[in-house]
Parts: sequence; C-alpha cells; structure tokens
Amino acid sequence: MEEKEYLNRLVEIMSEMLHEQKITNIRLDNVTERLEKVETQLTKTNAGIGELRLSVMRFADEIKIVHDHDNRINLLKRKVFA
Repeated sequence: MEEKEYLNRLVEIMSEMLHEQKITNIRLDNVTERLEKVETQLTKTNAGIGELRLSVMRFADEIKIVHDHDNRINLLKRKVFA
C-alpha cells in the first residue's frame, strides 16, 4: 500500500471513530438525563417515606395514650366494682 492509501485509510478510521464517539455521547446524554429523573423521583420518594414515618410515629403515640387510658379505666372498674 502506498502512503496515500494509508493516509486515506487512517482518515476513514478516524471518521468512523468520530461517528462512534458521537453516538456514545448521545447515549451518555440520554443515560444522564434518565439518571437525573431517577434522582429527582428518589428525592420525592424519600420525602414521602419521611412523612409516612412521622405519621406512623404519631399513630404509635396515640395508640400508647389509648392503651394507658384503657389500663386506667380497668383499674377504676376493679376498684369501683370490687
């Protein structure tokens, strides 16, 4: 092969590599965009979980209060009806 053919082949290879690089960059941009959406959704999900956790804790406190009232009522019943 002559030098000109080598150079032409090198230019072809570089052109193909550039094209593949552009495709790869487009794919990476798409993946990055999707990842940003997932991160945004994860932030919202974590906030929702935090709210649910707080609600469950408040509910548990209320159950404890009801349980304490039930114990007091039973104690009073035993003393009144004893």
